[in-house]
Amino acid sequence: MTFSKKIFISVFVSTLLIGSGLILFGHYYVENLLTERFTSRYQVLTNILADTLKRLDSNTEALMKNAAMVVSAKEQQSGDLSNNQLRKLRDELGVTHLFMTDSKGNFIRSTNEDPKLIPNIFSFCDNYPKLISGEIDVEATPIIKPDPEPKPFKFLSIPNHNRTKIIEVGVRVDFIAKTLVEAMKTDANILSLSLFAPDGTPFGRFAAKDTSFKDGKENLPEKDKEVFESKNDFKIYSKVGSSHTQCCQCDKAGTSKEGQYYYVIKSDVSKAELKAVQATAKNIFLLIGLCNIILAYLLGKLLSRKLVRNIEYATKKVEEIKRHESLSGRINLKGTDEVAYLTKEFDNLLETLEKSQQKILEAEKVEAKVQLAREVGHNIRSPIIAIEMMLPTMFGMSERAKSVLKNAVKEIKSLSEKLSDKNKDIALQMKSKKTETDLVLLPVLVDEIVQQKKLEYSTTKNVRIRLRNECMISDGFVKINPMELRSVLSNLINNSIESYGKEGGPVELTVGNELNNCFIQIKDQGSGIPSGYLNRLGRERISFKGEQGRGTGLTHAFKFIESSSGKISIESKVGKGTNIQVSLPRFIEDRKVSDEKETVQIVNYVE
Repeated sequence: MTFSKKIFISVFVSTLLIGSGLILFGHYYVENLLTERFTSRYQVLTNILADTLKRLDSNTEALMKNAAMVVSAKEQQSGDLSNNQLRKLRDELGVTHLFMTDSKGNFIRSTNEDPKLIPNIFSFCDNYPKLISGEIDVEATPIIKPDPEPKPFKFLSIPNHNRTKIIEVGVRVDFIAKTLVEAMKTDANILSLSLFAPDGTPFGRFAAKDTSFKDGKENLPEKDKEVFESKNDFKIYSKVGSSHTQCCQCDKAGTSKEGQYYYVIKSDVSKAELKAVQATAKNIFLLIGLCNIILAYLLGKLLSRKLVRNIEYATKKVEEIKRHESLSGRINLKGTDEVAYLTKEFDNLLETLEKSQQKILEAEKVEAKVQLAREVGHNIRSPIIAIEMMLPTMFGMSERAKSVLKNAVKEIKSLSEKLSDKNKDIALQMKSKKTETDLVLLPVLVDEIVQQKKLEYSTTKNVRIRLRNECMISDGFVKINPMELRSVLSNLINNSIESYGKEGGPVELTVGNELNNCFIQIKDQGSGIPSGYLNRLGRERISFKGEQGRGTGLTHAFKFIESSSGKISIESKVGKGTNIQVSLPRFIEDRKVSDEKETVQIVNYVE
């Protein structure tokens, strides 16, 4: 698989997954929002119905109270009223039932059934005797379902004028059916509305086409508002306050709950409209999903082409360099991305290789000259020896001529030997130039570097370089390549000075020894090195000089010192400065040291 295809697949799959995730989340959110708004609409409708029922409940109760007072006034005016007289009043007043009891709570008059069949009114509620005793003037019930009536009723009782009888008015609350049926006509999604007592006793189920009154109880939810969802509809339960939150008769009958009486409206709502809206939303999100696929494809193509274009350009340049077999070519790719950085490093590598190649060519030229000189010296040696051997046999030659010839041969032989020896030294010097070691007196070498640095930074403001020597001359020798050590220490001092930026600051060097080691300590109070980089210094190419630094200075320093059996340790805190210690094995002679004390004195160098 090509790199271009890999990039395309990566971008395409990533964009597709992220876009699909956002689309799925958006669809889930919109679907839930539509459902919430749909159910909230019918919860608001339920609240409106609740207010309407409560208002009708209160109005009906006022009507019932007026009817009871009319009966009381009629009874006071005409004396005991017969059942027929009560029926006439019932029809005139527009109520369903009229009852009368004696002072003991026994029913003595009834407009609809035999009063002897009705239980004592005191058995329904402990408040009814208080009407006779004068403790209360009115006792009314909310909407209830009395046995054996299938439909809901309201009852209101008052005492007669001399509190010897109780007058009770009953009204069948047909307004419930009318109110709920009218509400359903305004919204085709409402399948039915039902009303319940707190214990689940049904007051009726009202649909657009029919009304039913059934026995039994329904399990109602505990919360004030609860929504249950099925495949095709919602069942929305809402509590509705009644005209009497406390009902003595309801408590005794067990229809109230925890001493509270209220109504529960159950709304069966069709999901047809909601499903249609959700289907439209789903189609919209499917269209967005298709757009996401197209966008992922286009974005993948665009990015893969852009990235691969640089790679293809770099590959083409590398092939040209390879074809021409020349290290002078460069890629020269502009940009700030990883590919551009990689090609820049490749160009740097080519530059290094080109310089190395030039050095190799120069070395080969020198080697050729050395070889030529060696061959010349070797080739003329044999003729010279032959001449030397023949000189004693030349009898016809004068002694003066022999002497001149002998001296000339001797001089040529001497020059040949010198030429051969000199070129041997040159060859050996070229091979060991970078690896030769020498015995170095460390305090002297460091002092020379410090003096050089003072001169180098003499024009830089606030740069102060101090050297303190704590090493005796006999303990200050190390065996090392002095040129490489100078380069390493010079670079470390430069780093310390550059850590101050343009302001400059003090750099303190200390030369000393401990046990079998000599050390050079370089301290500054500059910007410091972040702790995350300390363990990586010397192992990785890390630079704090921006674009100008390649990070090779410390790497080379660690490599050289460790190859010389030494060690570099670095302590640093950001904003506090850096302390670098270079430790090297001290040179110790195998032979016995003379008792004669050395007279050379190493002084402490100060600024």
